[in-house]
Amino acid sequence: MTAEYTIQKGTVSEPRRVVIYSQPGMGKTTLASYAPAPIFLQVEDGLVGIEADRLPLVKDFDDCIAQLTWLYANRNGYKTLVIDSIDVLDRYIAEKVCKQHDVTSIAKIPYGGGYKLVADEWATLLSRIQRGFRDKGMNIVLISHSSIERVEDPGLMSYDRTTLSIDKRAARIITGWADDIFYIRREVKMRTDKTGFTEKKKADESDERLLITCGSTTVTAKSRSPELSQLGKISLTDDVLGKKVFEQYLLPLFKS
Repeated sequence: MTAEYTIQKGTVSEPRRVVIYSQPGMGKTTLASYAPAPIFLQVEDGLVGIEADRLPLVKDFDDCIAQLTWLYANRNGYKTLVIDSIDVLDRYIAEKVCKQHDVTSIAKIPYGGGYKLVADEWATLLSRIQRGFRDKGMNIVLISHSSIERVEDPGLMSYDRTTLSIDKRAARIITGWADDIFYIRREVKMRTDKTGFTEKKKADESDERLLITCGSTTVTAKSRSPELSQLGKISLTDDVLGKKVFEQYLLPLFKS
């Protein structure tokens, strides 16, 4: 018997899955607080001075799951779940895997198996968050710190890339899952120092902060919004860090 299908037309509108990452103190938590009706799962204490609804500070991975389970039953009109931060949560997941396998370090599980187990836990967690929150109409924002990884590409020279501050296996799962990955950095301006007949190029960081919306060889970023992907970078400097930018460029992405 031949199955019957219905053709679906029009634009698909789903709650957004967003990752915001940077070095400490760049305003990623502040930016996330502008999302529609956010509730923060505090995996670290990054909300000092920020007006936002939050759950108690997470103690470990089991406590994280317990809080998510409670929130699932008590969403109370919240429209965005913010997890701050995933690199600390990654450490809690690693601690859980170590306890299960009776080792003191994830690296002690042979052949890189520990890192794969952590990545598998991330895949399961994201699936649960997807079913429990996004499929119920909530946006998801993950916050992370940044780190530099060395990329050894046989077809190119080795190079450094700015990416999420977690193991690359888990990072691949998260970056594949996300609709948008935004990186915050300071603007760097080049200047020339002259000493006699010698000229040297030097880089100076300015106070201007940039939201990177499109990836490159040297930075992990992306957006499923053609406009943001084409812009590539947006200045965050205004009276309230990034609020005007968020309202103009990012808020339309979210389901309100």
